[in-house]
Amino acid sequence: MEEQVNGLIIRKPMKTEYSELWSIVESIHKKQEKKRLYEDFNINHTKESFRELIEKGMEEERIWVALLRGKIIGFINIKYQAPDYMFFDDKYVYIRYFYMEGNHQEYAEQLMETVVKDAKQYGFDYICGDLIQDDEEMEQLYEKNEFENYRIRLAKKL
Repeated sequence: MEEQVNGLIIRKPMKTEYSELWSIVESIHKKQEKKRLYEDFNINHTKESFRELIEKGMEEERIWVALLRGKIIGFINIKYQAPDYMFFDDKYVYIRYFYMEGNHQEYAEQLMETVVKDAKQYGFDYICGDLIQDDEEMEQLYEKNEFENYRIRLAKKL
């Protein structure tokens, strides 16, 4: 699935983009480590699991990249989850990573719309992501995409 809107291309990553994406993931990990208070909040990919996801793909987990003029400016990594009854009685989409260079809202919204469209075709009703305390950049990305506080997560009905 590839979409192009206003010069922005959103598609699944190619194997050749692994290094560039892993570099972004490492910077996210470093930022999170500075802000994380509890070790139990650790859903991070390892270098090997991230490479495997890009190279082989998984049915229950996906990555979409946003490219502008051939350069990766953002990506989102989601995982389709079964009901866990702690958060949702229905199956839901969990955001593992959400990154947008410069926090460009218009592009972040287009990336999120791609995820929502894909999730709806499989019957998912909710999307959620965790927020590390004092991570204002992520909080803005979620809030501008109409996520609301839900228990200890931010969520949005699809």
